[in-house]
Amino acid sequence: MGMMIHRRREGHLFPKTDVKPMAEPEIVEEVKPMAEPETDEVKEEKKEVKHTLDEINSLPFFSLKSLASSLGIDVKGKKGQELKAEVIEKLGL
Repeated sequence: MGMMIHRRREGHLFPKTDVKPMAEPEIVEEVKPMAEPETDEVKEEKKEVKHTLDEINSLPFFSLKSLASSLGIDVKGKKGQELKAEVIEKLGL
């Protein structure tokens, strides 16, 4: 308790001084754009994950929902069994 100082008394114990910080000189640097990498052979690598029928049937609902949405299947308002059937149909299993 002895270390706590009331806000009104703090000003009396530690008076504020009118010391202004020194202004820092402005440093102006020319910003050079970074060299862009060559875009001739930009390849987007997509991970091709092959799922089996057993894996799809054992997936939890939210993983199944994520897989279905990544395949372009509308998942809004659908239950697990409906999603499984559509994912299996889409993958051709």
